[in-house]
Amino acid sequence: MIISRNILNNGQTVVIIPLSTKFDYKLISLKKVPRYKNHFILFADEYSFLRDDSCLKCEDTRVIDKVRIKDHLGNIKKFHLDMVKKRILFTLGF
Repeated sequence: MIISRNILNNGQTVVIIPLSTKFDYKLISLKKVPRYKNHFILFADEYSFLRDDSCLKCEDTRVIDKVRIKDHLGNIKKFHLDMVKKRILFTLGF
C-alpha cells in the first residue's frame, strides 16, 4: 500500500507498507484479529482485488523504487485508512 503524499510521488520512489498473507492473528467471535497492534488486516471478502486475507505490517514501512510497482489494484475504504493511520502512529511511538 502506497502511503506517501501525492506531491512526493512525482520522484523516483514511493513510501509503502507491505501486504503479507502470512501473519499472526487471534480468533475472536470467529473473526481474525491481528496479534500485534501495528498490524491491520484487509479481508479478501471486502476487497475484491485481494485473493487472500492480507495484513498491512506498519513496522515494515519502507521506500521503494517506482519501477517495482506494476498495477494499481484498488483503494481501501476511508474508515480502514483511518485505522491504518492509527497503527502507523502507534509504530512511531505517538
